[in-house]
Amino acid sequence: MGLLVLLLIVLLDLSVIWEIVHTQRTGIKKTFYILMVILLPVIGVTVYYAVR
Repeated sequence: MGLLVLLLIVLLDLSVIWEIVHTQRTGIKKTFYILMVILLPVIGVTVYYAVR
């Protein structure tokens, strides 16, 4: 069960990073959002979608 949750979090993080890379945001904002998603996987994804 734990492995499944970890896999889902990684897949969600990758999809969010893919979306961030393909947005019209500037380089600094992209870098900030990507670092936030990598360093805080669950919280970073939530914040990204809340701010978006």
